[in-house]
Amino acid sequence: MAIYRLGWKLHRNQVRLLLYQGNREILRARLPQPEDLSCVQPTNALLESLALWLNTTLRVVLCADDPCCGFYLGLTDELGTGIRTPYYEVSVVAPVDLPSNPSRLQPDGEFDNIVQLCFSMPQARR
Repeated sequence: MAIYRLGWKLHRNQVRLLLYQGNREILRARLPQPEDLSCVQPTNALLESLALWLNTTLRVVLCADDPCCGFYLGLTDELGTGIRTPYYEVSVVAPVDLPSNPSRLQPDGEFDNIVQLCFSMPQARR
């Protein structure tokens, strides 16, 4: 069974998602940040839908400029620890752990550090 990894980066007014199946990128998206950060339902619906579509438990790694955003979106608990459900398992990474590579110029260079997120995820709990 393939391992699916989803990088979820909250930055200012944008959410960037990058989904990998093994080493192959299968989804890249930029979404506006929800106007109401206390709207857990769309976050759960998005992740549960992806997990059901792929018939797997998603391994999600979250990086947010403000740690509170993860809690308001229902991805972490009050202490900033990632949530685990039957559909997805969230690991949290601090933004300082994600160096950017300014020497690479490409249209989607903003996704470079999310690629690093996806491949530096801790191993799934069994």
